[in-house]
Parts: sequence; C-alpha cells; structure tokens
Amino acid sequence: MLSLTTSLVFAAAEASSTVQAVSRVKFSDLINMSHFNLAVAFALLVSMALLIGRLLGGPTLYDRLLAVNSFGTKTVLFLCVFCFVIGRPDGLDIAILYALMNFIATIAVLKFFSYRALGVSIHEGVFQTEEGER
Repeated sequence: MLSLTTSLVFAAAEASSTVQAVSRVKFSDLINMSHFNLAVAFALLVSMALLIGRLLGGPTLYDRLLAVNSFGTKTVLFLCVFCFVIGRPDGLDIAILYALMNFIATIAVLKFFSYRALGVSIHEGVFQTEEGER
C-alpha cells in the first residue's frame, strides 16, 4: 500500500512539472501562430470562393455535388481554424458535427440521384439494364 501511495505522489509531481513546462510558451510564438492561423483561414476562404464558382458553373450534376461536398469540408476546416484564432477550441465539437452532417447529406443525395428515391433498400437496388442485372 505504501508503494502505491508513493507512486501516486511521484506521478502527481511529475504531472505538475509537465504542466509547468507546457505553460512556458513564449508570447512571440503565440503571435506567429496567430498570423499563421489567419493566413490559413484566408486561404480557406479563397478556396471556398473558388468552389462556389465551380458549383455555379459545373457542367454536370456530379461536378456540382463534388463542389458542395468540398465546400462542406472546407467549412469544417475553416471552423477549426477560426476556433483557434478566437481562442475557443470548444467549437471543434460543432465542426465535427458539421462534418458528420456533410457526409450523411452527400450519401443521401447520391442515393437519391442514383435510385430516384431515398426509401430504396440495398436489396431492392438491383435494376435491369440492356446487358442484364446491375
């Protein structure tokens, strides 16, 4: 029992020294990281604007769907970077939720355009073509 208590005391002391070492980040490093985060956020906004152009001018439906999916992914990345720029990394949960919604919406839209209905199960999805079943 004594060795367990001693081990816990040493582990607590080691953890507190690790926290102190992590908290010794220079202010100039934070400023440089802030500039980097702002540059990344600006680059993401530019790429999102280009994706809107692709969405409006895409020649096929699948090009437009790819643009919407990419826009959603860039939005998730932008939310992550923005949360760190404002100093509130709590918003990463919202970004993860948005990524999940983006994935589910993309699958639903692809299923709808493939089968013209959302209620088709996997087993009912077989349909006839000129060559036979597909």
